[in-house]
Amino acid sequence: MSYSRQLITDITDHISTPLREFFETQKNILSFPSDTLQHSVAEVMNSYFDGESEKYSLSQKILTVKKSRYRKKLRWHKTYLNDYNTYPLTSPDHPAAHIIRVAKTVTPAEYRQMYGTMSLEEIVQQNHDQEEEWFRDPDSMLIAYPAIKRIAPSRIYLAFRVDLITDIWDYITKSLDGNIGAFTSRFPEDLIPLPIFSAKQYKEEMAPDSDLLENKTYDDDGREVLLMTVNPTEAKTNPIMTMDSMDRNIFSALLARTRNSFYSDKKIVINLTDLCRSVIGRPKVNSLEKERIKNRVQKFTDYSYTFRKDGQLISFNFFDNVVIKEGDSGEETVAVTVGDYIHSAVVEQKVISVLSGEMMALENKLSQVIFYAIQKERIKAVQSSKSSGMLSYSTFFMSARFPSSNKKKNMKEIRAALDEFVNKKIAIRSYSIDGDVFRINFIPMSEDEMEDLNLERNRLVLE
Repeated sequence: MSYSRQLITDITDHISTPLREFFETQKNILSFPSDTLQHSVAEVMNSYFDGESEKYSLSQKILTVKKSRYRKKLRWHKTYLNDYNTYPLTSPDHPAAHIIRVAKTVTPAEYRQMYGTMSLEEIVQQNHDQEEEWFRDPDSMLIAYPAIKRIAPSRIYLAFRVDLITDIWDYITKSLDGNIGAFTSRFPEDLIPLPIFSAKQYKEEMAPDSDLLENKTYDDDGREVLLMTVNPTEAKTNPIMTMDSMDRNIFSALLARTRNSFYSDKKIVINLTDLCRSVIGRPKVNSLEKERIKNRVQKFTDYSYTFRKDGQLISFNFFDNVVIKEGDSGEETVAVTVGDYIHSAVVEQKVISVLSGEMMALENKLSQVIFYAIQKERIKAVQSSKSSGMLSYSTFFMSARFPSSNKKKNMKEIRAALDEFVNKKIAIRSYSIDGDVFRINFIPMSEDEMEDLNLERNRLVLE
């Protein structure tokens, strides 16, 4: 697995200044194998993270890196001390030899500008103190080693790679809570044109059918589009509450936590607190929020859906089962087993992705629900070498569950949602309306987006 080009660019833009300046000033002098920092970021992520994207797996790999970095610092420090105590100041093997050489070759004016009134011995002692301080600082970079000029160029680049992956991990921890998968939100492509989620929860009347409750949604021509069935329990009454944008966010947050093992066992495991952080979008969550999200996750197993595609009747549920248990520390863990249809869509990359940062920026709940439909049409426009697309009212009506069939009211809600996309410069540049048809002018895709589209889908035609 290669990582998203958009993710690589975003991380590169946030690499710390010392690492950025070191790379730019030393890449030619030391003949680094990478000519751009972005290439180095991609190379070290693929090398150290090895395709993993989930927080626990990445943290274990970084733990190994940090242990290795400490051992390297310890070796360098011991060598420094040994040479410092073994060789005289006149020896080229003294760890401060390069500083001594500079001090002896500059003019008196340059010497005063660089070192003031310090003697040669004081300069060497200052360098020695800096080395001790560097070694004692657990966060100090290898490239900040005061005697790094003694290290072979090839080993310096290896040290730079260690510092770089550590810096990358710090950014991933702060911006994505340690989870690379959270950079994008994904949803199965075939399910986008189905009215599964509403903007907000509302009560939907269900028809009793044997031991189940069912609800059918029809298109403008009276054809059945989606059958929703619900397992009635003691905690449920008819009408039932629909699944809404919050449930869709929960599903996307869970899908972002897949490990490599997911492809074989269909399981996703996540700490409840981490799940709540991803859904709510802030680091601190309270017990009430945890309980609410836990209840919503468990609700997924009660809902099943049936729709027709290419003459076939397809039934699916999001999760086969949900297990929430408390660990020894008292923290609860959520473990879900994804349904076969959802699992196949993810494995076969039949998904539409949007940037999670953009999704979180959308405050209108309907905007969040229809974002995938907007992105799908945007991709189609790019594939047809167009900058715009036509979406009818019925397209939006089928992409989200509306509590009312009042077309005038729903059109107003759709316009409000599209206005937010335009105002926040997300996916849509502008739009116009002709009757009940929306002509949407899309924001052009960047090179990174185009690269990710090919990488993720391995095809350029949406069905």
